[in-house]
Amino acid sequence: MMKKAIQIPLKVESLEAALLRLSKNYVKRPRVEQELGKAKAGYFGEKSIDYYLKDFSSNHFHILHDLRLRIANDNFFQIDILINTPNCLLIIEVKNYVGSLYFDGNFKQLIREKNGVEEGMENPIPQVINQQRKLKKWLNINNLPSLPIIPLVVIANPTTIIKASSDYKEALEMVYLADNLPAKILSIQQTFNTRRKIIHDLDSFSDHLINCHEPKKVDILEQLKVPESAILTGVHCPNCSALPMERKKGSWYCPKCLFESKEAHIPSLKHYYLLLGKTITNQKLRNFLHLPSPYTASRILKSMNLKYTGSTKFRQYELHF
Repeated sequence: MMKKAIQIPLKVESLEAALLRLSKNYVKRPRVEQELGKAKAGYFGEKSIDYYLKDFSSNHFHILHDLRLRIANDNFFQIDILINTPNCLLIIEVKNYVGSLYFDGNFKQLIREKNGVEEGMENPIPQVINQQRKLKKWLNINNLPSLPIIPLVVIANPTTIIKASSDYKEALEMVYLADNLPAKILSIQQTFNTRRKIIHDLDSFSDHLINCHEPKKVDILEQLKVPESAILTGVHCPNCSALPMERKKGSWYCPKCLFESKEAHIPSLKHYYLLLGKTITNQKLRNFLHLPSPYTASRILKSMNLKYTGSTKFRQYELHF
């Protein structure tokens, strides 16, 4: 049963918004494109695993995507996929690596060969073992049942070749191609089904985990050291991607492709939300959408039914998407 479905990551949305609002010749545009490619690969890799989990739809399997839990203060850990059962938990770390992978037992290192070039890659095995340790600690802190936690690494790309040295026990036991995942889950289920049920109310257990999920805040401009001044303003044309559209008689008009829309400002305000901040004032909205009229800006803000704080002159509106 899918209890927490995968969603397009905030990082992907933020990077896409940045590309729409950076000039074609901006010096850091290639870096943004590179980061977006990596983020999308991770997202599509994780999303593809749902195909292999579709047969585990019973109430005895609760599937949770992208769970981020707090251990203490600013100490968080994140799990790609968590599968809850009454007898055990499965942590799945998904990697969408391409090429030929070799897990070296001597140095606990992952080496990839792609197009004849070897390079060291982040080894997901210590990563998922660390998640296992932190989840065990989190369950203890929250007075939840202590039960076996099985860490797995799944390589999403079906063309990837996986090899491991014979002495790298963790790699041989934990790493699987995606199409082998269902058989591994069934094997684990058979092993633990003979044991005493530890979680009697799986719904409550999974719901508690979901309620404790804290999404990671993403500030793409800060991460990539892109100044706000580099962000192009104006209403973005949803038809041809041109900037800016013009406001005419209650609608937005694109002088490039002649497209008209009454709601074109909504995606542009989402760009503001993703890149510049979660709150906005009448003045900031006018500057961003190229609106000369405070009255028109006020009407747009009121039509969005946003929460706000402060008096009329200094009112801050909370954007929500």
